[in-house]
Amino acid sequence: GQGILSNPVVMLSRGWVGRSRFRNTSAPCRFLSAGNKPPGVAIVSGGSSGIGLRVVRRLMEEGWLVHNISRSVCPVPGIRTHSFDLTCVDEARGAARSVVETMGGAESRSRVSFIHCASVFRADSIKAFNVKDMRDSLNINVIAPGVILG
Repeated sequence: GQGILSNPVVMLSRGWVGRSRFRNTSAPCRFLSAGNKPPGVAIVSGGSSGIGLRVVRRLMEEGWLVHNISRSVCPVPGIRTHSFDLTCVDEARGAARSVVETMGGAESRSRVSFIHCASVFRADSIKAFNVKDMRDSLNINVIAPGVILG
């Protein structure tokens, strides 16, 4: 199927929000472009709360144009939220279409990065194992990013 982007995508680890995991330093990571050129377009899943919200705020501070894919609206002004439930594969496909339609061709003119922060894991014990919860966890944590980028 048609993926969210025709250009290469950068997937970033959640660890960049605070301190670098890639260097032996405690200096904050930066993802700014050289010169005065805006960094690009960022698509963040789960950007309405938790780690995803921190990622969104950080990207906005650095000048990125940010799209959020989540069930809830992102509270940060200037963020375009695409409201979809990524536990459902069909909704993940809809999220990809929504972002592409909203970008209006920006993906071909800019660097586009996808940062997957949406996640769910409801049970941490075999005693609490539930098939639906495990399926939702697999869909949002593994399958949705593949469908969105697909």
